[in-house]
Amino acid sequence: MSSRTHARMLTGCPILTASARYLPTPTSRWGFVVLIRMKPKPKKRSANETQITLGDGWRQFGFEREDLEFLGVIRRGMEIGALAKDTAGAYWQVNGDMRQVLNKSRVEAHMRTATVRPAKVVMARQPSEAERAAVVVVVKPRRRVIVPPK
Repeated sequence: MSSRTHARMLTGCPILTASARYLPTPTSRWGFVVLIRMKPKPKKRSANETQITLGDGWRQFGFEREDLEFLGVIRRGMEIGALAKDTAGAYWQVNGDMRQVLNKSRVEAHMRTATVRPAKVVMARQPSEAERAAVVVVVKPRRRVIVPPK
């Protein structure tokens, strides 16, 4: 059994890789010491985790600026923010005052498959004049009882 396989068995975690070394020591009960150094696996970002939605949804993540043209919303895994393009042609992910530069060729490739967010439909709180005129009002006469004076 290799030292790496043995280290994985000792950690019990398939996500972490470990490197182990056997050092012979005369004081150890088994005659050796296992040194384990944990290393997290590097995070790989797959291309299908990135989604771009064009439209007005960027207003949730930033406010209008003179040096940026906001295009929509970009979602990269768990990160989400406004997608913006500066005057030099670079793409940025904006969250409030924080800007993160994005790979231009990847963003342009995702822009080809981007979805467009439909405009919100404004809800009418009051009926229009035509709807109010279309309503039929029926007035029922009430009987009045006239009491003769005494």
